[in-house]
Amino acid sequence: MVKFWLNGIPRRVIVDDFLPVNLNMRPLCSHVSSYSTFELWVPIIEKAYMKLCGGYDFPGSNSAVDMFSLTGWIPERIFFAQNEKKCRDYETPAERAWDRLKSASKFGDCLITVSTSSELTEEQADRVGLVTAHAYAVLNVFESTTLGVRLLQLKNPWMKGGWKGKYSATDIKSWSNQLQHEVGYKRQEAMKHEDGVFWICWNDVLHYFSNMFLSWNPDLFQHKITTHATWPKEVGPKDDSYNAGENPQYIVSLSDDAIKSKATVWILLSRHVKKQEQEGAEVNDYLTLHVYRGGPSKKVWYLGNEGCLSKGAYSNSPHVLTRIDLSGEDKYLSLVLSQHKKMNDLNFSLSVYCTKGSFTLRKAPEVPSHKTTLKSEFGKYSCEGSRGFYELNPMFDVNIPSNCLLQMQSSAPKNIPINFRLEDQAFTSRLAFGRSNSPIFDSGDYRNGFVATDTKKIPKGRYTLVASTFYEGQLGPFVLKFNSSVPISVKEVPTLEFTQKYHLSGSWSFHDCTACGSPNHGNYTSNPMFLVKVDGSSKNICHCYFKLDIDDTKAPLNIASNLTIFSPSGSHGSYALPRYASPAGKACGVIASSGGGSYISGTNSVHLKVSLKTNSSYVLVPSTFNPEECKFELLTRGTSPLSISRFG
Repeated sequence: MVKFWLNGIPRRVIVDDFLPVNLNMRPLCSHVSSYSTFELWVPIIEKAYMKLCGGYDFPGSNSAVDMFSLTGWIPERIFFAQNEKKCRDYETPAERAWDRLKSASKFGDCLITVSTSSELTEEQADRVGLVTAHAYAVLNVFESTTLGVRLLQLKNPWMKGGWKGKYSATDIKSWSNQLQHEVGYKRQEAMKHEDGVFWICWNDVLHYFSNMFLSWNPDLFQHKITTHATWPKEVGPKDDSYNAGENPQYIVSLSDDAIKSKATVWILLSRHVKKQEQEGAEVNDYLTLHVYRGGPSKKVWYLGNEGCLSKGAYSNSPHVLTRIDLSGEDKYLSLVLSQHKKMNDLNFSLSVYCTKGSFTLRKAPEVPSHKTTLKSEFGKYSCEGSRGFYELNPMFDVNIPSNCLLQMQSSAPKNIPINFRLEDQAFTSRLAFGRSNSPIFDSGDYRNGFVATDTKKIPKGRYTLVASTFYEGQLGPFVLKFNSSVPISVKEVPTLEFTQKYHLSGSWSFHDCTACGSPNHGNYTSNPMFLVKVDGSSKNICHCYFKLDIDDTKAPLNIASNLTIFSPSGSHGSYALPRYASPAGKACGVIASSGGGSYISGTNSVHLKVSLKTNSSYVLVPSTFNPEECKFELLTRGTSPLSISRFG
């Protein structure tokens, strides 16, 4: 009976003592080097492992996987950089790999192997005395600072063949007496034995070998927790680059002792192998682990760089190891599993090790259970973007009947950057809506295809949600999902259809005497003026939206501006304003004014919403508080036919 570790747990394998031999009764299986002292434990272990893996025709694996199965020691794989100047994300630069190798060799708790590249041809391998795609045990690591030499002592487990290059037993030139003395090596004695043991320099290792495997004793860590789970294929999107919120996620909560001691945390993700894989079937499951700074209940929705401590590389190897050195900020770690183009149901084990101080491991909390889903679109009349008429974007009346937990997310075509905000105001009308600086929920920066929020406690009440694209006119469908702890009601607000859109350009100019500023400067009515004519229709009222955008590239910083619409006081056909006209003066025919008649600074854009009578004419005046020379753009939307022209 032999004990192995497979798919997260110890396994017991029972075998008999019948072993394969050739016609001369020589063993065809693994054995000790001397036939005269034949020991059964080596071939018995091999037979049990072959039984576990499907038989003696087992196609092979790598030494870290085999050592994990034999010992349960923690497997680590280090890929050597193929190009130091363009090191890929899963590769380790040569100097860092050497430091890692040298450090590991000092422990009595680490077994090390290196593997030759599969791209090494048989002809090349024979010429230098190596075997292609083959693992060699690392027996010793040596560095001479005086001679500037870095060497590895390797052993071919086949007990035959050896390195023929620099620092081989036949290399008289490289093995000086001083180096042999420092290494403790007798070159002439080594030439008498063919035992597969040889020395090779580090540069040749980097040239002929592709990776290094380290197997660490788990007893190096004071604390360990292992959990097992299944990831069904249908859970979450196939491509999680936009949305990782449905991936398996775990939270590591570290004790104060672990943080204070700046402990090291290792996380081993082991994909459970199937019988077909053991028998040599191609593996198409590419798995990895990402680690983020988290919170006690934080879920990671985006696999970006913000808060990321370790970005894993996708691999079809059964084991993925991540190492984290703690800092004072790392009270909570969020562990996020990720697959590249998910294809199959996947079983896995997750083991977390910590050198000092205790910790807990638990699943990240799920979103609240009540689901509300709405489908809508950014359409012709409802796609004003982030800087246009924001209140004309898709809008929703949200009614929450009692205090609850709420999480929201929205998806759209991947070429459309989206955002949504939940405002702490009950919906009455689009004209009355005001965009606040501190919404209840904000999905954050505009992101292509998908946005989401954390789960948050929301008081009972009515709220208004606005969805928007970054730019005006980015048309397309979108979906809103509300996950709440109690049932809620969400209704879409009807879209306003505009019969007319106007984009006009203008400027305040000292040369033309139109840069006149506010009434404080005594010449307000010489600012640019626009005649707004609202045509007759079946409606008596036209809902109008005006926006003043000042040229950001040429306008002074923090320019204060205002937009006011007047009812002209002249006789029929005359639209002159009185010289004392003012944005704050109701007596001079002010219909509406941005900011309630005040000048707004800190932004080069102001809005004005107003309901105007049809078959009427009005005067629209944009102005700055102090006389300023710059260009501006005037944008207008109206629910009835209207025309705008410059006059005065």
